[in-house]
Amino acid sequence: AMPFNFFYIAYRRKGILLCVSIPLIMSILWTLMIAYFVIGSLNILTIAFSAILAGLGIDFGIHITNRFIFEFSITKNPFKAVKGTLLTTGHGIFFGCMTTAIAFYALLFTNFKGAAQFGFLVGTGIILAMIAMLVVLPGLLILEEIIRSKYKIKSSYDHKYNIWTRFIGKNCRSITVFIILFFVIASYFVFSKNTGFPEFDN
Repeated sequence: AMPFNFFYIAYRRKGILLCVSIPLIMSILWTLMIAYFVIGSLNILTIAFSAILAGLGIDFGIHITNRFIFEFSITKNPFKAVKGTLLTTGHGIFFGCMTTAIAFYALLFTNFKGAAQFGFLVGTGIILAMIAMLVVLPGLLILEEIIRSKYKIKSSYDHKYNIWTRFIGKNCRSITVFIILFFVIASYFVFSKNTGFPEFDN
């Protein structure tokens, strides 16, 4: 529920959630299909690719959506906005995706079979997520904007979210310092030898 709340706070448009979620789910399903035909089964290590792919793939959607909204605010034409998005942010997403995929494909050279399969799945999944975000998401954004214009749907501003955003904006420094101190203290407590936390092996 938290990612949906963050999306709602950022965009105030429920349609954006659906537009980004569809290509993300598609890329995960495509990767599962490849895993079935290439690997045949998943273990406790390789199954983690779905969580990592969701975390990395959603970034592509955020960048494309932000650029689309910016371009649309200037052109007022969803088709021109998509063209401007793909010609600018699209290039960055492509090269960023390829460098990340190559980094995961490097795990194919390890002797550990589980790590090699994990690297293959994540690297392939990132490429599929990029394809889905660059091909499917722009069409969904155009459709969502056309529907909004047809039915004159306005962005919804929930009072309770405005309270939280104002609170965070006024106390951002204090909140940041508190979070850093919390994790420093928690990390020291967890990894301290006095707590009996098991040591890591190979």
